[in-house]
Amino acid sequence: MTKNISFILLLAVTVTCICSCSGSQEQYPDESVNTEQSVLSHKDDSFNQSDSTFVETQTQIMYLSFEECLSAATHVVSATYKGEYETHGKYKDLVFTVAEQYKGTELPDEFHLRVCDQTVIVADTDIGYSTSADNYEPGETYLLVLEKHVSVYYPYDLYLAYGNIKITNDTAVMYDGSSITAHSNKLDNSSLNDVINYVENYVKNSVPPAAQGFEFIRNSTLDHVVDNTTIIAVVTPTEYIGGSENNNTSRYLCTVNEVIKGSINDTDIKIIFVTGSVEPDCEYVVMLEEMGTYYILSSQNSVHDAVNTGIIQQVKDMVSVD
Repeated sequence: MTKNISFILLLAVTVTCICSCSGSQEQYPDESVNTEQSVLSHKDDSFNQSDSTFVETQTQIMYLSFEECLSAATHVVSATYKGEYETHGKYKDLVFTVAEQYKGTELPDEFHLRVCDQTVIVADTDIGYSTSADNYEPGETYLLVLEKHVSVYYPYDLYLAYGNIKITNDTAVMYDGSSITAHSNKLDNSSLNDVINYVENYVKNSVPPAAQGFEFIRNSTLDHVVDNTTIIAVVTPTEYIGGSENNNTSRYLCTVNEVIKGSINDTDIKIIFVTGSVEPDCEYVVMLEEMGTYYILSSQNSVHDAVNTGIIQQVKDMVSVD
């Protein structure tokens, strides 16, 4: 049930994310592969288009009670809003600093909450509301119920807020601004101390679900990436076949010139790159993982220009040492 919720329409993922604003999943371009469903998007099909851009301004999500949001969350934290960091089409990444953490793996001191300007409809209810970066006040501290999203194509890990929940010194609301208590099974007081105590007790000892997305090699030193990557090949991008403007990704049909590690059975494969990282008809050493009918980068240091750099022999030497 929780995997269908999406609170930020983001990639069409494919690699990363597009379309729905509330907690969700990412989907790879190949409909048969949805390992990395992203931030966003239970209705994500942008990677099935020749060039994906965000055109939707309304999304529908499944109703979850306050307790169901707490259970589905990968993280529950009190955090102070610092301001906007980056804008990606309809999406904005907001910077928060952690004040106190109640659930989840340890967060960095600063993390990025992704929001989009859109209208949200809660299925099978009469609840509707709008989301916007303007709904957060700089300097205000919020108790946030979050879902973590990871992708090698994100510059940083992203978080989405479940249920439009906003709990501050003055208010404890969710969805369309109605009281938390209206959506809770047991909480009957919306004062900050009571809500925090309730949340702490509810999530105590709970095992958080895994982050949405596909984990990648975090240590980007070349020798570590080579050691831990499944497939390493020399390829030439020959044809641009689409991409996601929102997610800064481009897909290319590539000719496989040589396989250094692992195995590739086809002479031409489809690879998802960071936009601008490759040029057609140039040769590259790439470190990859297979994902359905596509190949994705194994790390953020997985694409190397092979022209006059000696990288091919360097990587071969690293592989032979293993």
